Amino acid sequence: MIRCPFCAEAIRGEALVCKHCGSRVLPQPSESLNIRTNGLAVTSMICALLWVWWLGSLLGLVFGYVAKHQIARSGGSEVGGGMATAGIVLGWLGMAVLFGFAAIAII
Repeated sequence: MIRCPFCAEAIRGEALVCKHCGSRVLPQPSESLNIRTNGLAVTSMICALLWVWWLGSLLGLVFGYVAKHQIARSGGSEVGGGMATAGIVLGWLGMAVLFGFAAIAII
């Protein structure tokens, strides 16, 4: 644990961003960075792109929101927020198309 140089709150030593104030923190030189891409973010984007009878859209939404939550809690050790956002946007677009077709079928 180290102290954030901007707000003085305790954060993890490998954090790139302070979870309290959102400021970028320089990594400690003695520690190696272990940054990885969140797997659910990738899965979210792929599922939402596939749109398998809108099941992919629904899975893209679920995986995207879970991935965003995991990335936020990782303290900077995981990336992939853009892919999770893309999965969420494409998921909602697919659901909108589904609801549009359902409305047309009902009318």
